[in-house]
Amino acid sequence: MFEPAKALFEKLKAKAGAILDLKDASGGFFLRTLNKTADYTCVRGDSGTIFSTRGAVGAVIFTLPAVTKGWWAIFVAGAAQNLTVTAPTADTLIAFADIAADSLAIDANQPADAIFVFCDGVQYHASQWPNLATDFTVAT
Repeated sequence: MFEPAKALFEKLKAKAGAILDLKDASGGFFLRTLNKTADYTCVRGDSGTIFSTRGAVGAVIFTLPAVTKGWWAIFVAGAAQNLTVTAPTADTLIAFADIAADSLAIDANQPADAIFVFCDGVQYHASQWPNLATDFTVAT
């Protein structure tokens, strides 16, 4: 990679909270992906990450970080196991028709389904992504 471009990339990466990831010398930009097979508490620097549960042998619970404007992630059921995305505090998640939800879950019979989450600075918003004909479980 051309040195000035590489320096600019590193600055952008630092400002973006590590959501950009350089994979090879061709200069391509890729989204950050992480695989989790056990419960995980997300942090501010995880914004922009696509999480997968590939290889999980049991349910996986992702706990969102403190409400942070602009934070977002995608959670993909990569295994035939339950996947739950939980708000950092009660009633700070909007999911489907519930404006004060605590969590959103994909059950074990729906691998490859996903949950998209973003934060407006007041609450997290969670939705099925992409919009498939799948039932999700909202807990309040």
